Amino acid sequence: MKKKYLVNNHEYIFDGNNLVLYLKHEDIKKQSSKVNYVNQKTNSNKKLFKLVFNVSNTCNLNCKYCYASGGNYNRKDSLMKKETIDKILTEIYVKYDYIKTIYFFGGEPLINFDSIKYIVDKLNEHYQDNNFDYRIVTNGIFLSKSIIEFFDKNKFKVYVSIDGPKKIQEFLRGTNTFNVVMNNINLLKSAKNIKVQLLCTYTKYHQDNISFNDLISFFEKTGFNYSINDVDTNDNTLKLIQGKDLLTKEKEFIDISIDRIVSNSKNLGVSNYLTSVINALLYHKKQEYFCKELSNDYSNVYDYNGDTYNCIRLLGYLKKDDPLVKKANTKCHNLCKNCWCKNLCSLCLAEILLKTNTFPFYNNSCNNMELYDYALEKIIYMLEYNKDELQNLLNNYLNNFIK
Repeated sequence: MKKKYLVNNHEYIFDGNNLVLYLKHEDIKKQSSKVNYVNQKTNSNKKLFKLVFNVSNTCNLNCKYCYASGGNYNRKDSLMKKETIDKILTEIYVKYDYIKTIYFFGGEPLINFDSIKYIVDKLNEHYQDNNFDYRIVTNGIFLSKSIIEFFDKNKFKVYVSIDGPKKIQEFLRGTNTFNVVMNNINLLKSAKNIKVQLLCTYTKYHQDNISFNDLISFFEKTGFNYSINDVDTNDNTLKLIQGKDLLTKEKEFIDISIDRIVSNSKNLGVSNYLTSVINALLYHKKQEYFCKELSNDYSNVYDYNGDTYNCIRLLGYLKKDDPLVKKANTKCHNLCKNCWCKNLCSLCLAEILLKTNTFPFYNNSCNNMELYDYALEKIIYMLEYNKDELQNLLNNYLNNFIK
């Protein structure tokens, strides 16, 4: 499974089995060092990469495009209780010696801040040598000085959902939300240990009411890192009108992503095709599954009632160990078996499992190969013509763009 590239009369070969890029007729070990890489720690049965608590199966807002049906995933409004937390933590203590990243999610998780504090205190007490990567996704309404102080003490990364200037924000996320969220976001600036990222869901309402440059300008002025992601919704009035086919759009996004990483942009929205290629060249670690989060040894997502899932998007639908998840996440498709990019390929299977997306598989064909080919060729051109820019891209990626 090798892919050849002829650039400036040099023949480069990408070895899809070992995820190594080298020049023909030269030693593979020497060539693999052309792209500097770092070793990735291997997983063990006692290590969990991602732990998610859905502490609030309800929300105080009713965003027009919400994929979670107003925050409760088409179920009753509920909060995670201490008895449930204790049961979950007892299980966690037995299974895992180390946990890397811990997310708090909803609904709106800050509705149940007491449970968040309880979980953090319990985990810190049990894993005293574990430097947890705590993260939370919030709409920002309930942020307060006391909550921010707690996040600062525990070095949280705080993702705040805000969709743009007042007109955009309040149409999509509710009247009288803009000033509250902006004031609370500004409170975060005083924290020393909190990393903040603003999340914008880009809709047709954006397309009709604000230029993309003006939207970028709004977020740049906040001073925070941010990402702008296309909406995934069943509301036809908010679905994006695509002026270009998906392949063209994805290739343009790869180009934009390279520029963002090289310039160390505050806009952290970058192409998954590009990052998959960079990760392959940096770590040489095969992607055994389409989605690492759907593999049982990577993540545990605990629902408000203690049920376990692989992914927050699958809450209330497909539990952990569901055979449909396992079947979808194995690369046994006829298109995959002999594909040169099989070992670097990744997909968001939640969209496919929820039947909201078929890309890149359609009519027994796959577009991934062309997009990975395009991203890899871009890296090779940088390696051939501008090594300093390539090194800058890799350094910035490692420092600021790894999720």
